[in-house]
Amino acid sequence: MPFLVVMTIAARGRKPDGKSEYIQSYDANSSEYSNTLTSVAKDNYICEKEAFCLQYVRNDYGRMIRKGYEAGYIKARRSEIRHLLPRTDGITNTITTILKDNIIMERELMPEPIEARPKGKGWKWIAEEMCWVRLRKLTPKECFRLMDVSEEGIDKIQTAIFPDKKSVIPIGYGVPDAESKQTRISDSQQYKMAGNSIVVACLSGIFENLFTQEEVIKETLF
Repeated sequence: MPFLVVMTIAARGRKPDGKSEYIQSYDANSSEYSNTLTSVAKDNYICEKEAFCLQYVRNDYGRMIRKGYEAGYIKARRSEIRHLLPRTDGITNTITTILKDNIIMERELMPEPIEARPKGKGWKWIAEEMCWVRLRKLTPKECFRLMDVSEEGIDKIQTAIFPDKKSVIPIGYGVPDAESKQTRISDSQQYKMAGNSIVVACLSGIFENLFTQEEVIKETLF
């Protein structure tokens, strides 16, 4: 199953700067409430946003030559023997330090074929399915959330200020001084931190079993 987000949107006519004609666009309501109910249907459209994690799967050619390829008799590029398909189990791939190990496909189902591109880059309109689609990478915050890091912990990681690039102890949290050598943890380093760590809940479970669980006495025949 995909990750599903449902939000209320309203169709509005907007006049871009420098243009005389109005362009129909969508205004998204990101709150938990709907827009005011009126007699105009376009004031309350429902937009469903789906997100799938993609994984590499062998294609027909890859399955056909699998034995020969693995034995080294047949040479082929990886792009020739596999392709990306959405996962249907509702989970992501293993979080690693390599960004392409987790590519997300987002799909926004629109109520009608309106020329209103969703916010962000990379969106493409698929007329046959009446939806916008794009591929993107997981953000550092999403990676930390998948690793079960608390929101407070994520905020500390992403707002920590260091006196310079070589320092490992933060001097505060917030916005670095632009006139000094103060710096933050870069996105690439945050990806490495998430990819090289262990899921918090799993680690807690291991420690709980090691140190807090009462010893179980097993009955044997001897």
